[in-house]
Parts: sequence; structure tokens; C-alpha cells
Amino acid sequence: MTSDTPPFHVPAGTPLGMIQPQYIAEMRYTNCSAKPIVGNRSVDALFITLKPGIGFDLRRGTYVADSATALRAKVIP
Repeated sequence: MTSDTPPFHVPAGTPLGMIQPQYIAEMRYTNCSAKPIVGNRSVDALFITLKPGIGFDLRRGTYVADSATALRAKVIP
């Protein structure tokens, strides 16, 4: 990225914008030429796996759902 390239950002309030980056374990993109999973809209999609003990809610975004699990996994101090 050069100095004249604006940084990528996601609008606040969108599901992707409500995920705190430190809680992401993995992000995987499946393009439109991939074989779809039966019964799932899995083509041209971004799959995000959260770290242990982290939950997601459309109203509040990511949150610590299980503090004991998050502590053991060293997700939170």
C-alpha cells in the first residue's frame, strides 16, 4: 500500500464492521467458481471463524461469550 492509497475500511454498523479484529481466528473467502455446500449459500462468501470464547450478535457485534474459555485460550488477558 502506498501513501496515496486510502486504508480499507468497512462501514460501521455492517456485520463485518461489527467484528473486532483481535477476535478473528480465521477468514476464508470462497469464490464463485467453488463447489457450493448443499443447503448453504457458500459461494462467493467470506467465512469468519471467531476465537474460542467469543460470540457474535447482530445488535452488539463481537463479545466475550465465555470468559473462562477465552482466558484459557489467551484471547483476553
